[in-house]
Amino acid sequence: MRDNPYDNNEITISEFLRSIAMRNDREPGRAELVEEAIMLNERVKREKLEKIYNNFTLAVALRGLGDLKRAEKYVEKLNEGLKKRNEEFHLSAYSLVMYHSIFNETDEVDRLINIINKRKGEDISIMLLSLSASMAYLYTKKEKYLDIALEGFHKAKNDLKVEIGINLMNLIDKPSVVFNIINEITAENQFLYYYIDKFISALGRVYANTKDNRILDMMRNRVFSNFILDFLLNMVWTLII
Repeated sequence: MRDNPYDNNEITISEFLRSIAMRNDREPGRAELVEEAIMLNERVKREKLEKIYNNFTLAVALRGLGDLKRAEKYVEKLNEGLKKRNEEFHLSAYSLVMYHSIFNETDEVDRLINIINKRKGEDISIMLLSLSASMAYLYTKKEKYLDIALEGFHKAKNDLKVEIGINLMNLIDKPSVVFNIINEITAENQFLYYYIDKFISALGRVYANTKDNRILDMMRNRVFSNFILDFLLNMVWTLII
């Protein structure tokens, strides 16, 4: 890609470098591929959000390869984003929570949760708090983060509640908690319509993890059954991984 003068789209470059830097969310790519990703990242200058995501990916990859010193340079860049506003702050904070959660650095996670919590009056920050805490729970399995995630979900209203709930359905591994979320989401039926495809896809994941027939009963609903392909695809994908 570096030799192709026609492929200079920073989003495309970013997607490619992230795909070669990490095999999955925890396992880095080969060392030479990570070095290639680092060089490609130098070409991303205008797309600030892509740059943040790239810096997170490279920090995880380098640390996974044992290069903590260089990883910290990218973590420092993410910390600089905490001084920004709006989207740059949101993505930087979220990325830092994921980074420190992956490496089980809960003191840093707690610090970041507190920073996010100070802005929770905004709708977008309620979502940020809930999703960041749910990612912390996903990686550390500490109940306190699940409690924070659910608190944000319960406080949210209308379409925000639906959107947060669907994301939590894809992340939380406790059936009783997930079914409570499903019940609250379906109660927001006037807003659920706008997220129906994502909701059905999340149901596929839940069914793959629980094999609970209540999910199949829900899929008999005429509206839900129109999205059966989304359900099946996510169910199969979850079983594969």
